[in-house]
Amino acid sequence: MPDDPFADRPAPSIHIFRGQRVVLDAEVAALFGVETRRLNEQVRRNGDRFGEDFAFQLTPGETADLISQNATSSAHGGRRKPPLVFTEHGTVMAAEALDAEITARQVETEHRRLALIAKQLRIAIEVQRFLDTGSAEGLMTVLRDLGAA
Repeated sequence: MPDDPFADRPAPSIHIFRGQRVVLDAEVAALFGVETRRLNEQVRRNGDRFGEDFAFQLTPGETADLISQNATSSAHGGRRKPPLVFTEHGTVMAAEALDAEITARQVETEHRRLALIAKQLRIAIEVQRFLDTGSAEGLMTVLRDLGAA
């Protein structure tokens, strides 16, 4: 049986707001190992996917109730805006949005790696051509192109 990747993370607290069971954005972010601001950025970027039944921002009154219930710690304090909260389905949507961002970054990194390999191959081909023919014209072109890149 594979190890549980969430075993070392604390279980989030469940709260009831607007008749729905929800989890605070900071706790969802901690569950997925990202900063709260990154999670909230993804929610804003994918706003069309996150309706009120998936995530919503607490009102100042709801935030005051949360604080008065000692449901938040100093880790949640000092916020400029009331926190976002996620329903069960909203937590799944957040995971998908975060996964899409990570996947996009991985693809970008792979493209950069492949572009570097292509440059290295081009240099190797021109070096071999220079060694075979004694003509440095192609090699000089490659080196100029790399200098401009």
